[in-house]
Amino acid sequence: MKDLQRDLGVPQLEFLRHVSSRWLTLLPSVERVLKSYDALTAFFSKAGQPWSSLSMRHGRLSSAFSGKALQAKLLFLRNAAQIFDRFQTLFQSKDPLVHVVYDEMVALVKQVLGRFVRQESFATASGAQLKERDVHSAANWKAKPEIGLDTELSMVQWNPREKKAFYIGARAFYIACAKHLISRLPLDNKLLFHLRFLNPAIERSSTTPSLRYVANSLPQVIPPCDVSSLTDEWNSLICETSDWESSPNVVTHSASVFSLQTPAGQAKYPKVTKLVKAVLSLPHGNADCERGFSENKQTVHHRSTLSIASISSLRQTKAFMKRYSGDATKVPLTRDIQRSVKKSHKVYRERIERENAATFQERKHEEEELSEHCERKKLINEKSSLQNRLSSLKALLASSQELISEGLAAKDMDKVESGNVLLGDVNSKLPSVLERIKAVDLALQSMKAT
Repeated sequence: MKDLQRDLGVPQLEFLRHVSSRWLTLLPSVERVLKSYDALTAFFSKAGQPWSSLSMRHGRLSSAFSGKALQAKLLFLRNAAQIFDRFQTLFQSKDPLVHVVYDEMVALVKQVLGRFVRQESFATASGAQLKERDVHSAANWKAKPEIGLDTELSMVQWNPREKKAFYIGARAFYIACAKHLISRLPLDNKLLFHLRFLNPAIERSSTTPSLRYVANSLPQVIPPCDVSSLTDEWNSLICETSDWESSPNVVTHSASVFSLQTPAGQAKYPKVTKLVKAVLSLPHGNADCERGFSENKQTVHHRSTLSIASISSLRQTKAFMKRYSGDATKVPLTRDIQRSVKKSHKVYRERIERENAATFQERKHEEEELSEHCERKKLINEKSSLQNRLSSLKALLASSQELISEGLAAKDMDKVESGNVLLGDVNSKLPSVLERIKAVDLALQSMKAT
């Protein structure tokens, strides 16, 4: 394969394998195949190769690369994947993006619709309106769906029937994508819509209703009694005229707002700061969670005995150091940091003592449960043995009564005497067995009660 790539003058690249659970691998994998398409076509067209166990797979690939449809399909797939690649890549970011989730979802759906639906039919539609849209309705379809200019050029030699079939398949693909997005994305989520008030690019004079909606949705952050004060702070912030208003980055913009102070040196907008910090901490997808698992794995590599508290502390320290590019010499030595360092060993020792006490209590509880389980099992076995003995005594009692009855009937005093001896023996043992069974039952009931 590398010889063919060298002879044809194409890059000698390794192939990438797309993983279905990772959308980000689709576009690079398709592009890698397209770069080596001529070499692959020549490779699979060669005869006399010993394919043995892989003959069926080789046959399918040979058939696909010898046809004229595969290249067009790959080009179309690359064009379609570019829509989703930007969306997926954007939300892999570590920066807070919850304020743009709604707009990006709407933009993604409109981009997919724009491939096969006329623009004027959805250009001004909101997320909730898109949610109600019937993508199967042909009234607003384009005459031909957008498949990409490179795809169209690869189909120049096709006959009209083949082109029509390809366009029908492309439209069906876009319809399936749009239907999936509309059904899965929370386009009608009001909270995501109103979180747009954090976006510095939006006109702030129209964001007050959204601010109130978010505050009312988070009473644990802003109590209802403070919503009016929050609104007052927001209206004052809108009237602020400073250079930081031109910053398009929500983190930079918010940090500038947080740093504003009154002439007395107090925070100028404390309630706005509290709400914005709470909202920006909300995750915008699964990327943060997956990244957290990866960071934990790196942290505990060859250090499997680290506690959860130690792992959290290490990650918090590393996250804090990112503010200073990882350079410890740039960290300002404030009084709070100095006090924390002085108390660090004491705090560590107290935590270890608490953990040891908790471990001791847990072990003690497990031992008590094990002891109780063994005691219960012992009592159950004893009760079973006592019940078997009680059954035997009842059988002996019946036998003694039968002997006495037969002896009296036959006037055989030997039988009567034997029956009396047996009866006396049973009567001497029966009360102790019954009393012990009663004691075992009481012990089992007390265990169940506890």
